Amino acid sequence: MNARERIGQFRRVVLGLLARTAPCILLAPLLASGTLVTEDFAYAPASYNEGGLSGKNGGSGWTTAWSTGTTRIEVTSGSLSYAGGGYGIVQETSSNKAGSGYGGEPRGLYRGLGPMTGGVWFSCLMFMEPTFTTPEVTLQFNPTTDNNVYSANYVQLKGTSINVRYGGTDSLNVVTGLTQGNAVLVVGQLEVGVGNDAISLWVNPADLEEIGTPVFSQSGSDLGDNLFRIGLMGYRGSTSGAPRATMDALRISDGGGDWAQAFFEVTGVMPFIPEPGAGMLLLAGLGALLAGRGHRRQP
Repeated sequence: MNARERIGQFRRVVLGLLARTAPCILLAPLLASGTLVTEDFAYAPASYNEGGLSGKNGGSGWTTAWSTGTTRIEVTSGSLSYAGGGYGIVQETSSNKAGSGYGGEPRGLYRGLGPMTGGVWFSCLMFMEPTFTTPEVTLQFNPTTDNNVYSANYVQLKGTSINVRYGGTDSLNVVTGLTQGNAVLVVGQLEVGVGNDAISLWVNPADLEEIGTPVFSQSGSDLGDNLFRIGLMGYRGSTSGAPRATMDALRISDGGGDWAQAFFEVTGVMPFIPEPGAGMLLLAGLGALLAGRGHRRQP
């Protein structure tokens, strides 16, 4: 075999490797096996005197139904939608939204999942009716089983602001000036395990593919050894009636240990991840092609 034939053979080998390996590199995050939890509140609308969200058992990936400690978390007609940043979650048919219709004090329900450890990503849509400042809707992490007590860790939309409680410490107004009447996209990551944990949060990110710096990030407190329960807490403000602050399109995933898979499952967007292995293969292939051209005979 002469030099030209050896170069040609090498080029074919490299191109074959690229053909076989590149799809694996691109699709590897999609092949991870993990836990995905979804809740689109695809139940018939139900006010408090119709039982609300209490005891409902839809969605996927949960280990229990919603608790039954209160009927004040109501299911209201119509789902929330969000189109910014490339957000690509598609909800169930006939999905609705949920929030508190009680004006006396906060009320909440909880639901079992997992347990999940490591990097856990979550997202949900939150909504506030225009002009109101006191209603709240809150996503809680590992809440107690009480129906009127906020947990040590949560993300909350109140009025035009996002509040966070982490390790029992409140961080108010981490995002302000949100437009009422528009759905708010909340995306977050929890690092959960034995010892100190962490939370990072993004609100209405402009580009989910390259999500950028979180609006809130903190570590050093213990969320628990794993994430095993989620709570939905709400407050209507002053008087009872139809909920003014609601939640929809809840997603939680551990991605089977693959953060990109988890992120994709909660946003519908695959994050941009430079892949060194792919780059090396492409460079090798390019080098082979150039080498082949350099050894062509001149006419």
